[in-house]
Amino acid sequence: MPPTAIPDASSSAATVPTVVIDTQVLLDWLVFGDPSTASLVAAIESGQVVWVAEDGGLAELRHVAQGRALAAYLPSLGHIDEAIERHCRRLPTPLARACGLICRDADDQRFIDLAITAQARWLITRDKDLLALRKRAAAKGLRVLRVPDWSLDAP
Repeated sequence: MPPTAIPDASSSAATVPTVVIDTQVLLDWLVFGDPSTASLVAAIESGQVVWVAEDGGLAELRHVAQGRALAAYLPSLGHIDEAIERHCRRLPTPLARACGLICRDADDQRFIDLAITAQARWLITRDKDLLALRKRAAAKGLRVLRVPDWSLDAP
């Protein structure tokens, strides 16, 4: 089956809202099959939402999936790579600091920078340091949300 076409920012399909997903939520989707991610995944798979990620974040996802902490779950790197290939619009690393939003955890800064740079509508996360940026991010047009709070209708 051919990969799903992912619109780029210069296409007329750029009106499709963009989402950035942190590593924890990607693991919930791609390793644990967490049912709470079902509506987000369905929106991505149907092309109603474009998932964007940068190469460094995707490398982190693969690294964590291969780590000892997840070994008992037998994560399939093939499944992860297939989802990335089919559904992710990849952006190069590194991204410059995109705005004045500084995450307390420097490792998570990449997600906020990507979301602002890509003009994402949503950043989906379980990370408390990213969630702490909610109000300031909203002022820049970015909604930082947990999976249960996300819907396609969320502004």
